[in-house]
Amino acid sequence: MEEVLQRLTGTGRNQLLSEDSNTYYRVWTEEASTVVKFYGTTSQYRREHRALESLEGIPGLPTIVDQGLEDGKAWVQFLDAGRWSLATMPENTGAARLAGEILYGVHEAGSGSLSNLSGGMDEAWIAADYVSTFQRLNRYRRRLQIPAELVSRATAAPPPVATEPAAAHAKPHPRKFVVADDGSVTLIDWSWCTLAPPEWDYSLAVWQTALNVGFDASDALAGGYGQRMSDEALQPWIVYHSGMLLLSQAETRDGPMDDLAPVVAQLSTLV
Repeated sequence: MEEVLQRLTGTGRNQLLSEDSNTYYRVWTEEASTVVKFYGTTSQYRREHRALESLEGIPGLPTIVDQGLEDGKAWVQFLDAGRWSLATMPENTGAARLAGEILYGVHEAGSGSLSNLSGGMDEAWIAADYVSTFQRLNRYRRRLQIPAELVSRATAAPPPVATEPAAAHAKPHPRKFVVADDGSVTLIDWSWCTLAPPEWDYSLAVWQTALNVGFDASDALAGGYGQRMSDEALQPWIVYHSGMLLLSQAETRDGPMDDLAPVVAQLSTLV
């Protein structure tokens, strides 16, 4: 990794941006500012590569400059999409609207463009996973301070209605919508791209934006998408996403989880 980074940096400079399952560096050279992503696994690289190749031409996707696989470590160099994100710009409803437009463009690509990606999520899969999510969540309800009755109500509630799968980002959180100085928006991190009902992406993006950025930004994102879901249709999806978030945090974190209290409180109002 160090040899690749040094080669791409040359006489310029680089800065570590984040280090989790993947590692990101920003690189400055005389030619351009780029972001280099080192993948935790080659499967993540392959999935993202196939997704960006299949969806090429859709506005708002990252631009690849270079890529490689060396000593078992996959990496991609992208044009620098910006230093901001939707998560850090709560007052920028223009960026939120562009985010919605990008998401709609991805879904409009249909399913054919990503037919080579396995693990798609259809209506039957959603219905089964919805029940499984809350059944598994019941094991952690004391740690999360979730009343037993709430978990029971959520488990018994009807699963969200899902339409035919289409190309989907799968994790369109506000921080994934990167904003440049000129106001352009890019949706990054396609390692989880798959086929899923468009409602999955839409509801997750609207909910997470409302929760972490603000209602105005969430409303602007929905407006940019151009096809709003009714509250009746949206709420079961938010219940589902809430359950998945709580379960994921309980399975991967230790210690107090007081920061998740707003999610539990919202869940209690929806079921």
